[in-house]
Amino acid sequence: MKNLILFLGLSLLIFTSCTDKKQINEEMVEVSEDTIVSSASIPEKKIDEVKIKQLSQYFTTKKDEFDPDGNTWIQPKAAPKYNNQNGIYLYFQSNNNIVSNLRFRMQYYNEDWLFIKKVQFLIDGKDFEYIPAEVERDSGDGGYIWEWYDEQVSNFDKPMIDALANAKQAKMKLIGDQYHDIRTITKNQITSI
Repeated sequence: MKNLILFLGLSLLIFTSCTDKKQINEEMVEVSEDTIVSSASIPEKKIDEVKIKQLSQYFTTKKDEFDPDGNTWIQPKAAPKYNNQNGIYLYFQSNNNIVSNLRFRMQYYNEDWLFIKKVQFLIDGKDFEYIPAEVERDSGDGGYIWEWYDEQVSNFDKPMIDALANAKQAKMKLIGDQYHDIRTITKNQITSI
């Protein structure tokens, strides 16, 4: 039964990402109980040194001194430094110029709780929906609250991320339990993505 559910999930994943029957048939595989299938995995890519030097002025790097593999986190300089600030950005991990673990982070800071359930994006007239797996929440002095998510980008998110990275105009509607808040994604935020 476990194999059947895993196979059906994999088949649906392959079917929805393929455009023709030949490609679907070529990608069918036998799935055993101990096979791990992750739709959130994105292949690692090697970046050339020239490109790294060109772009490094726009990013901060922070090496994880406790990580035995020597991983470094790379994020845009424009990204908020603390959770109690509004923001939306991508960041990633690097080890010996091999990038991995592309992450999508959104932070909401306001006087009113939303209890965010999903985010609808309107990017150059095209709509996208993002449902975070987990939204963190906190509050502080002065009655302000903050809500945020920080998740690995999946292959399913790629069209939305690509549209956002190349957007001329973008808005997001943060939809909570009972209320929503509409925010314009700034040119600086788009550029950093």
